[in-house]
Amino acid sequence: VEIDFESHFSAKEMKFFKNKRSRGAGVGLKSFEFTYDGSNPFAAKKSIKANLKIFSSTFSELTQEREGKTTYEEEGKIKDGTAKYAYTDLALKTSTSEKEAGSYDKWKEIVDENEKLAKLNFRLKAVIGLSLPKGEIPDDRFSSYSKNQLKAALAESYVTLNLTPTVHNFEFDEQGRVTLDIRYLAYVEDFFDQSGFNVFADPTGIHSFRREKRKLQMKALRAACEDVSGGDNKESLQTLQKEYVRQVDKEVGESIQSMIRVLMDKRRIYYMSLSAEQINKFTALGPHLDFKEDVLKDESGSSIWITNETDHSEVLQRNISKAMEVASLVRDDRDEAEKKAGGDTNPVAAALAATNPLYQELAFFYVSDLIDTVLENIQNEFTKVVAQLETVKSNEVKYTTPEDLKKRKLDLMKYQKNFERFRILLGPVEFMDHGNYIPETSIFVNFGDVPISVKYFVEWLADRALSREDSFYSLTRFMNDLFNNLITKFLNNGKCFAFSTKQKVRVNQSVLTSYNPHDDSKDEITHEIIKQAEKLERKNVSGYPARLTNIDTLKLPILNISGKTESNYAPLSKETNYFVFFAGRVQPVEKLNGNKAEDSKNGIYHYLLGRDKGLVKNISLKKTETPGLQEVRFEQEGYEGLEQLRVVYDADITCHANVNTFPGTYIYLPPGGFDPSINSVDLTKYGIGGYYMIIKSTHTFGPAVAESKIYAKWVAQLETNYPVESSGVTKDNRSSPSKCSSAQSRLEALGKSNV
Repeated sequence: VEIDFESHFSAKEMKFFKNKRSRGAGVGLKSFEFTYDGSNPFAAKKSIKANLKIFSSTFSELTQEREGKTTYEEEGKIKDGTAKYAYTDLALKTSTSEKEAGSYDKWKEIVDENEKLAKLNFRLKAVIGLSLPKGEIPDDRFSSYSKNQLKAALAESYVTLNLTPTVHNFEFDEQGRVTLDIRYLAYVEDFFDQSGFNVFADPTGIHSFRREKRKLQMKALRAACEDVSGGDNKESLQTLQKEYVRQVDKEVGESIQSMIRVLMDKRRIYYMSLSAEQINKFTALGPHLDFKEDVLKDESGSSIWITNETDHSEVLQRNISKAMEVASLVRDDRDEAEKKAGGDTNPVAAALAATNPLYQELAFFYVSDLIDTVLENIQNEFTKVVAQLETVKSNEVKYTTPEDLKKRKLDLMKYQKNFERFRILLGPVEFMDHGNYIPETSIFVNFGDVPISVKYFVEWLADRALSREDSFYSLTRFMNDLFNNLITKFLNNGKCFAFSTKQKVRVNQSVLTSYNPHDDSKDEITHEIIKQAEKLERKNVSGYPARLTNIDTLKLPILNISGKTESNYAPLSKETNYFVFFAGRVQPVEKLNGNKAEDSKNGIYHYLLGRDKGLVKNISLKKTETPGLQEVRFEQEGYEGLEQLRVVYDADITCHANVNTFPGTYIYLPPGGFDPSINSVDLTKYGIGGYYMIIKSTHTFGPAVAESKIYAKWVAQLETNYPVESSGVTKDNRSSPSKCSSAQSRLEALGKSNV
């Protein structure tokens, strides 16, 4: 239903105003503010925050029932209808529609409706941006833009936010007027951070159905314990709780094994057989080693194949089973666990260690395969558990009724329906080649192509899972932990070798809602993959249809976040929610020359200060407060003339409403906007202007207010061929003596005298 705020004094409000007990009349939208926050990836639920303020002359008007417009889809056609609403519905997590008689015959069911099913029952869809005016718009005679260009720009100028309410409060003034203040979080992060979406999902449905039975039994016993005659039930509940505690650790271990087993069954785990000499070489030299010659070839010179054969799976599975057995002892009796693991201070790691001192099977998988496996397991668990709840009888699940089983089945089906409209989208990341002495040498890969050692992952996951003391690990929390703890900490770790090989990767995240423009229910990216597969089939060539490497063949933007052109309505059946992870503050691969046409083509837009038209109101620069940063710059780049004035600035941009400014987007601030009179001097050398990355954006709407505030971090100055000097001594950036000498000394310790 559409929540309507009157723009004028209506007949309904006049009727309310004439009531002699009323102090006044009128309800209005005071402000709506939302924030895309990509600067704090460790906050699990803060990628989107929103705040809605509603002003009312009297409190009773907020609770007054009103009739609003609604649209629904029937037989493929969109039809208009009406529905009841009150402004207080915006702060509620449950539906206020009338229930059938007898549907709530006990207060316990009402509590269950409010506490357990709130996220299934309610979400706020906010369509925000600039709408196309109903009247005439300027044409070529009165504007530098054509009418079609303006229409196209306005059609792409709004976004849809799916939000869930968190907290609210009422603020009364001295005249009894009230402001309702409601805070929201992103629906995707909040909704998928619950027990219905468990990373430890069981694709067979055996363990998961056992968990469901246990939950239903405990719920029924808790309800029975509240009765006066519930003595026996209390004893049964205590017995069941003790059994539950014993099962948790066992199920966590079995769940981790199940996850790895599915990866093996689908041949998504790869193996490399490495000798002790090869491992020692790599440990000594790291990226300075000729990987193809010294690692990917054995002693006879034959190539070592990276395989995904199942021959190695049995040994790996035994090691993981042993590790999980040890892990279950760690929390209860660490001494016993260390004894079982052979006295090692890290029992889980010791249990996963190789048994052959001469050769080691390096088992690894890719991030994308892991995420695919987790999502498949969740989907299969939904299907299997729903099917078992369909056939099971209440006498097979003690203490429950047929209504309990039916209700749980319907809830799981709702979860499954929402899950089918959920996608995880991974962006590119830049890796520097530390073995190449040319600093500019780098490669861009997708986060999904980052390999993870099975041993490293199992050790990390066991530690995470056991510390939670629960067999539940939500999908969104797992994704945040995976990228912000496992991947980022590993890539930014400089302790693997005697010299630093840190990649300086910063992972950011965002939540997007997109609308499929096609007739079927497939999302846009799936459509492109299918199109690519059909093209390969027609040409009778091999390839990977899921790898859309040629971005020029894609129609941009890839995701349709603004919905259907000239319409702010998009049916739920067309909606897809994306959970996006991307690398932040990475220098663009394109030449950074400040060319507006070239940058616009690459999605890098220019924000010029001082224009008498356009979006920008003001740009303020704020010195980046990083202790020692300026001193390090002097040491690395010198202090040639006026370049001693160079400081790195953050940019705060105030502009008219621009809701498409997402974290991770590159922008360019032309230095000429700060001083148009300087033509011969590149101000970016002094930290003024240049390329920035958006880390956060806040958008505010209200009476006579439609404003955006963009917070951006400096990324790079303009590209220049001028040599970097330092106190009259030119540094040779092509070599790194400290790294070479360190690698040389470590290699000599292995008995090799030349590099």
